[in-house]
Amino acid sequence: MIEKLARAAFPHASVVPSMSTGATDSRHLRGAGIIAYGVSAAPTSVEEIRTGHGAHGPDERRPTRWLGPAATFLRSVVLEIAR
Repeated sequence: MIEKLARAAFPHASVVPSMSTGATDSRHLRGAGIIAYGVSAAPTSVEEIRTGHGAHGPDERRPTRWLGPAATFLRSVVLEIAR
């Protein structure tokens, strides 16, 4: 389901599972016994990571052209899960 929705928002992006090495707010939900997963709406490229634009890089940023598709993607994920 996530892959289908991601491809609709970002047709040329690769969709890969990953595991974050950092902490998220989901730890509070899991601590209360609620299963929680994360999803990112911030696609990136190898080139952006190499130039320091990736997550927590010295010049972290995302192109503004991704804001619309990212919002659409997150909204569609929430609506799909809420069904």
